[in-house]
Amino acid sequence: MRLLCVATALAVTAAAVAVAEPGGAGSPLTPALRAMGEGRFQDALDILNRLVAGGYRPPELFDLRAQIDLAMGDDDDAERDWRRAASLDPVAGGPRLALGRLYTRRALWPEAIGAYREVLLYQPRNVEAILGLVNALQRNGRSVSARNLLETAAATVGDTRIQQRWAQVAAELGRPEEAERALSQVASRLEGLPKRDVLKRLAGLYTKGGRTTEAYYVLEEALRIEASTGGVTAGTYDLAMQPTDRLAQQALSAVGRALQVLDEGTTPREEVLADAQTARAQLAELGRFVGEVDPPRERRVAHAARAYAYSLANEAAVNALSYVDLGLSDRREAFVTARDAARNQMSRLAKATSDGD
Repeated sequence: MRLLCVATALAVTAAAVAVAEPGGAGSPLTPALRAMGEGRFQDALDILNRLVAGGYRPPELFDLRAQIDLAMGDDDDAERDWRRAASLDPVAGGPRLALGRLYTRRALWPEAIGAYREVLLYQPRNVEAILGLVNALQRNGRSVSARNLLETAAATVGDTRIQQRWAQVAAELGRPEEAERALSQVASRLEGLPKRDVLKRLAGLYTKGGRTTEAYYVLEEALRIEASTGGVTAGTYDLAMQPTDRLAQQALSAVGRALQVLDEGTTPREEVLADAQTARAQLAELGRFVGEVDPPRERRVAHAARAYAYSLANEAAVNALSYVDLGLSDRREAFVTARDAARNQMSRLAKATSDGD
């Protein structure tokens, strides 16, 4: 408790200058604010008590005194003063938000629910009140009400915190499309590492839903963001390479199926050639992406092996195109050799990753 009070006191000191000062520098609250800024909380409390005794009782005074009460470890007096401030200014959200935080810290969920709801009566888009009420409802066993509130807020309030919270809940409810939409909206509003983190969460949803291509593209962006902000980490590298390798294997298999169809004579050569060209173009794109990655030190050996595997896959695709276009039988055999070598190399990479390389 002592450590909590000290931390609270420091926070109050830092926030003292942000407290409203009616009348500017000549406000009766100025000496108390100065004392708070200097860490003299008892002096500040004495000043405020004298003002109250003298009949000076604006809501800002009680809000300020509540902050000092809390910093000095007196929750009951803090509650009393914030209630007084709220009663003097029914529209002000600050005292009620403070009460909501106080009740949450004390696990007084019905009281926290009431405080946050009072804020939302006058400020229906107040993000802290919405998230505080969602949390209090959940902790009070009212999960359905919490979900309904969060869903409504996600549809009407364009705040990243609400969207991220709703994405988590929607995923838990088995509504991945809504979770994906929420995370996409969040990512579009962010930059740098916060955006990277959201993209990684979005990729997880795509992967879980079997949407490998979408996972690849968002992780490609996440990797580029990370590379531009200090270097790629092993965790992000491994995550990004999973859909990349999976797509490469799928493209390589598509080339093999095209050749099989051609050999069976069931499809015109032009159609087979178009399918093989599409798969080869995808392999080339994936290979370029891998070639542009600057891997972390602990993944350099694996990355060199991966680059070699992709070169083998591309070689196999080129041989396949030569076989389809020109009918050269030796290119058919060369395709199989390069394809098998690429697959073996990728299998070793997958096993190394699963073993904790």
